[in-house]
Amino acid sequence: MTAASFTSLDTNAVPWEDNPGIPGFKRRLLVFDDATRSEVRMDYVPPGAIPRVIELPHRHYHRTVTERAYALGGDFPHWEFSSTRDREGEMIVFRRHLFMDRPPKSIHGLMPEPLSETGCVLLYWNTGPGTGVAEPDAPMESVELSFDDSADADRTDFSDARLFDTAEVAWQAHDSASGWKRKPLAEAVENSGAVRLVHVPADWSGSPEPVQAPGKGPSPWLFVIAGDLCVQLTENGARRVLALREGAFLIWRAGTALNVPAESASEGGCTVLCVGHDLS
Repeated sequence: MTAASFTSLDTNAVPWEDNPGIPGFKRRLLVFDDATRSEVRMDYVPPGAIPRVIELPHRHYHRTVTERAYALGGDFPHWEFSSTRDREGEMIVFRRHLFMDRPPKSIHGLMPEPLSETGCVLLYWNTGPGTGVAEPDAPMESVELSFDDSADADRTDFSDARLFDTAEVAWQAHDSASGWKRKPLAEAVENSGAVRLVHVPADWSGSPEPVQAPGKGPSPWLFVIAGDLCVQLTENGARRVLALREGAFLIWRAGTALNVPAESASEGGCTVLCVGHDLS
């Protein structure tokens, strides 16, 4: 198989680097799409950290970009604002298993306190550039809103983000793999596929349909939230078996198919975040 057909990473072995888009935070860049300038990355918010280029309180919205995130651990207080007149906002603390689905034109930000007590790790992805406060495209994509009456001059038709604890979402039977379970989290948007959590039980055996990467549009990808999973990639008759464990990231591209082997799929069971597919 060609190196360009897929990217597989043990993110636990990827070093943290300074996040140029959010100075003061760190990141692990997992994949960057040159065509759409969208990205998938892991973010680390150190305890008590705030982006060095802003003053608190701070709030803004994005004109066109959708942001999504899944909290992997720690705590990170964040605020959602219903309108320009909402000066206090609603504090929502990112903790493990919280999922964020942020459409364009949703107001969010940070307040002076509380700040993160233990730090936070997030799996984050977006549909385009300009969401980081220090990114070159931020002046075009992101709109800062003051906390005084001048903000009311912005007549944007604002939207609301969805942030919720995925642990409180009921599991459903998987549509095509008997014994599997899934949780739908978000539908597909431009440059990003639908989001699902999928659970594969230990010692499962069966024959789910392979997942073929589309010729056009966003490539499917997955992140192992917990447990272990064996998958097989196929391209032009060539095969590659990968043993994935917690923290593994995998994206496969046009011409490549992924399937879960009929036997020994998972020794101890696994939960996988799936974007653009549900493992079958």
